[in-house]
Amino acid sequence: FRNQFQPPTPRESIAWSTLADTLSVTVPPGARLALAQDVTRMAEERGLSNVRVRFTPTDSSFVPPRQLSTSAGAAGPAPYFIVLECHGGFAPVLTLVNALPPTVALLRMVGRSERTGTVYRLTLAVYEAASAHDAG
Repeated sequence: FRNQFQPPTPRESIAWSTLADTLSVTVPPGARLALAQDVTRMAEERGLSNVRVRFTPTDSSFVPPRQLSTSAGAAGPAPYFIVLECHGGFAPVLTLVNALPPTVALLRMVGRSERTGTVYRLTLAVYEAASAHDAG
């Protein structure tokens, strides 16, 4: 491995240093539908069924801000949660939780048994760039 490692070129280093790290852990305020579609698709790909997503206003749950690089500031929670309901097994739900994008954080996971199987409800906090909240 060490013999095959090649350090980045100066051009690559400059390009990587200018990327805002908020791109990987936050979503723009207008992208909540796309994010919900992505999470829904991920759930279905893991074998979960009857997947439904809705947006709810935030409540008193504590969502810690994520500290980014000093130039980017902090990523704060969005003013809404994504609530995902689905039917399926515990293993596919855990697989989904492990695959969630860094733009969301699992706040709650509740399962209840019904005649048709187990229904899970996942409440996800969403991170937006702090500057998006300051502008509004």
